[in-house]
Amino acid sequence: GDLARLGSRVTGYPGCEQAAVYLQEALYGLGVEEVYTYEFPVPIPLDEGFVLESGEERVALYGVWPNLVRTVSLPVEGLEGGLVYGGRGLEDIEGVEIRGKVVVLEYGSGMYWVDVFHLGAAAVILVGAEGGHRKEAEQKFLDVPADLPRFYAAPEVEGRVGELAREGRVVRLRGSMSWRNAIGKVLVGVIPGRAAQLGQEAVLLNAYYDAMSPVPALAPGAEQACSVAALLEIVEALVRRPPRRTVLVVLTAGHFENLAGMRYFAPLLRRA
Repeated sequence: GDLARLGSRVTGYPGCEQAAVYLQEALYGLGVEEVYTYEFPVPIPLDEGFVLESGEERVALYGVWPNLVRTVSLPVEGLEGGLVYGGRGLEDIEGVEIRGKVVVLEYGSGMYWVDVFHLGAAAVILVGAEGGHRKEAEQKFLDVPADLPRFYAAPEVEGRVGELAREGRVVRLRGSMSWRNAIGKVLVGVIPGRAAQLGQEAVLLNAYYDAMSPVPALAPGAEQACSVAALLEIVEALVRRPPRRTVLVVLTAGHFENLAGMRYFAPLLRRA
């Protein structure tokens, strides 16, 4: 619960950095006397803020994960188009002019957003992600660098976005998402073994503490924090009753960036 309240825990976002601090303090608080921190570089797409403008009104949006390396960054002057509601499937836009429009789609519509771009849409805004699951999330970006601007309207503003779409307002979208070289952290807590000989051997226990979402700025990762929460419970038990072998408690970020944290840490073990 505490980790999920830190905001997005995508590696490189502030919530992930705060999670590392929280977990380091948690390890010390549980009685782990040796805690080491290792930093590693990882490229991440940083959402620098998006907005929908309608006259004087401004509505905050969030960028969706890049298509391979192509982020949803917009030109400096923004992107303008009429706002229309596209629903969940092609039957919802029968007879509706889509070319050049900003189309509002239901999040739970699979790959329908690709069809909308084939029809000439300028951009897509997704709404209503409650109840979304991993399979649905994986359908919100492509593994080719297609320039298809996709955004997400959070629950507190999706109603207003829907109203503007029904009114057919002409809107302008502005904002950027840039690739940045971020720093991730690996935390290593050492619980010494109590046996003289076996204590020279080590058992490694690992969990990741970062999170992932098709909307990187909105990744609180409550479910994704379960493993690290469970590992802290194990740590508490091991500190109370020290094992015969030494235990290395390894908490990694970068899990969702091709296991970047563990790929950085593993060679350190071989040199140890």
